[in-house]
Amino acid sequence: MLYNNFLLILIIVSCASFIQGSVGFAFSLISVPLLSSFFSPIQAVGINSIVASFNSIIIFYLLRKDIQYKKTIPYIVTAYASIPLGIIFLKYLDKTVIMVSLGISVVILTLFSIFLVNTKTMKFLKSKIFGYIASFASGFLGGAFTTPGPPMIAYFYNVDDSKMQAKANIQFYFFALDLLIIPAFFYTGIINTKIVLNSIILLPAVIIFSKTGVIFSKKIPPKLFGSIVNVFLIALGLYILIKYSIM
Repeated sequence: MLYNNFLLILIIVSCASFIQGSVGFAFSLISVPLLSSFFSPIQAVGINSIVASFNSIIIFYLLRKDIQYKKTIPYIVTAYASIPLGIIFLKYLDKTVIMVSLGISVVILTLFSIFLVNTKTMKFLKSKIFGYIASFASGFLGGAFTTPGPPMIAYFYNVDDSKMQAKANIQFYFFALDLLIIPAFFYTGIINTKIVLNSIILLPAVIIFSKTGVIFSKKIPPKLFGSIVNVFLIALGLYILIKYSIM
């Protein structure tokens, strides 16, 4: 299936890598729904988990000097507790339920990141309580769709001193979650040898466009680029929701 649609899949992964490198999130929010046009939801999540984890490793390495490890680790531990719940959701529910849930999640999480990340006056978003709530929700979304980003983006962008520091902490967070998600996916059969082989061929594009996105982010106003990405994500989520709701 991958080789029959290789060019389209390569474009999807390249665009997702570029956007992740530029704004620090949205790889899985873009790639999983689009890859689901060519694969089953479980296969799409399996392929995405490998290429997205590779993307996280690259950006994590590029931003490693800005990471605050002690601040981030407690939330990683909390996310680990809910990852199995997300995997159960993905593994055992009907495809239509999974895709409708994904469409709703993309829209809600994008709106969440738009309005809450920019609401600097809300003290709750800066509290440790919200950090733990967000990380638990993030772990579930990571296990179900490999989309752990928006809840923790809202938290890190409100508590960190700079956007670059927030971006670095988020990449470390994604990287750490992958250390549990990838082995769990192998154990449950979501990832297998065929999925790995189909994913490896996409990794050169991930390397090139992730690094290009990081460079691009330093030259283009992040708010402008982020706004374009958010509009696209909302449109994509609504498309998925409408498509699978009427099936």
